Amino acid sequence: MSSSDEIVAMMRRVCDMEQMPPLQVFSGEPGKDYGDPARLPNKAAKDRLVELGLIDETCVSRLRISGPGRLYGFRRDPEFYAVFWDPKHEIWS
Repeated sequence: MSSSDEIVAMMRRVCDMEQMPPLQVFSGEPGKDYGDPARLPNKAAKDRLVELGLIDETCVSRLRISGPGRLYGFRRDPEFYAVFWDPKHEIWS
């Protein structure tokens, strides 16, 4: 699948989730809250948050988009702010 196809599929999945209340999305699947971003096991992802000035956020969250594909970001109910697209599930594995 080309990267443009992946982006279209990701956006379709996110649009599907927009119809759901946040509690439904983040109660296990397709969304999950991980907590303190400083706990990220992937050093490159943590360094990127420092570079973006986001390491002091209180809770990193993710949306499972497809198979290994995850969209990571932060929640401020009811909004989810995307920061990383992780097509191979390498950020928090």
